[in-house]
Parts: sequence; structure tokens; C-alpha cells
Amino acid sequence: MALDPEIQAAVNLIERRIAKLQQAKDLLIGEFSRNGTAQTDHAETVRAGQVRVQHQMPLLSPKTRKAQIRDFILAAGASRRSEIVEKTGIPEGTVSYVLNDDKVFRHIDSTGKWDVVKEIRDGLNQPDTNMKG
Repeated sequence: MALDPEIQAAVNLIERRIAKLQQAKDLLIGEFSRNGTAQTDHAETVRAGQVRVQHQMPLLSPKTRKAQIRDFILAAGASRRSEIVEKTGIPEGTVSYVLNDDKVFRHIDSTGKWDVVKEIRDGLNQPDTNMKG
């Protein structure tokens, strides 16, 4: 029995998404496991989807996104949000959220660019590079 074309298209879409999720899962397990294989207590945990991975956290930059954006603007000068996203690689939503901190950033209405507040630019009130948020 043949499926309705719309139903078949939906099934195909779901199968593609399942395959992409499986790839993401495999990448995650490979990233946080030893020798590319997950370290599990027993095979049942893998089948149940509750993989217990033993790993050592990779060394990450101690800078928060806020500090990264602040440092970018200090180096590059006032920038549009799209430029910040493009040149830092930080997701757009994160950039938008971070720029809302008016103690660190200010929006220049006439140009549509974002800059750090004067106190930070002048170095009078330089926040720690491990800024929260």
C-alpha cells in the first residue's frame, strides 16, 4: 500500500532529522570520550540512551562571551551587531543578549553600532575578563 505523497514527504523529513540527531549524538560521544568511544558501565545504558561518559573537560578560554565581545569592540572599535556576530563567531542570540548590559555596552543610535561604555574604554572601570553573564 502506497503512502500519500504528503505523508511520505513528512516521513522522509523525520528520517533525515533522526539521522542528523544521530550524527550529533555520535559527535558528542566522540568528543567527550576516550579514544572516540564512550566509557559506559554496561551495554544496557547505551541502548537506553543514558550513556555515562567519563571524560576530562577540555581546557576552554576563561573569558565569558561578554568579555569576548568587550575585547572585540575594544580592538575593532564600535561595530554593528552583524559585524560582531560575523567576526567573533558568537551566535546572534548570544550577542544580542550580551549587548543588553548597559553597564558594559552602549548603542550608538546615529550609526546603529555598539560600543563599550566610556568608563571601560577609558580604563577607569575595567571589568574583570571573567565577567559574569
